[in-house]
Amino acid sequence: MSDLRFSSSQAQLFRQLMDVFGADRVLPNLHVSMICGQSYPPSLTADFPELPQWAKSTICLFTVIDGESDPRMVIDIFDGFEESIDVKQEERQRYLPLLFSGINVHYITLGSDEIASIGNTGNREMLCAILEQKIQKTKSV
Repeated sequence: MSDLRFSSSQAQLFRQLMDVFGADRVLPNLHVSMICGQSYPPSLTADFPELPQWAKSTICLFTVIDGESDPRMVIDIFDGFEESIDVKQEERQRYLPLLFSGINVHYITLGSDEIASIGNTGNREMLCAILEQKIQKTKSV
């Protein structure tokens, strides 16, 4: 695991996720390769031959695991590309949804505004509703 320093909004989200899922089920800063078990779809590696190496160096903010310690949901903070386009963030948004959907792990991104609105209310139900809405959205794609 890597450094556990978080911004205030990341720390707030971490606390809220632990409140909803349990402290032992929310893992911070896991490498993509750990989440995937170093198993990658051939279609993705054909398109992105560097995927195995990239997965070893790419970290996801929070991973929610089930009772069997299997990853079920990855949650990252992403505010979009309105301000500027970051090449690393573009790779993440292109490959992570495809990679995780192939192993039945939901990839959820929350914007800073969503985190702030949840944090301002401290509303556990609001966090659950937002996550559920985003999971439903990924299922319909």
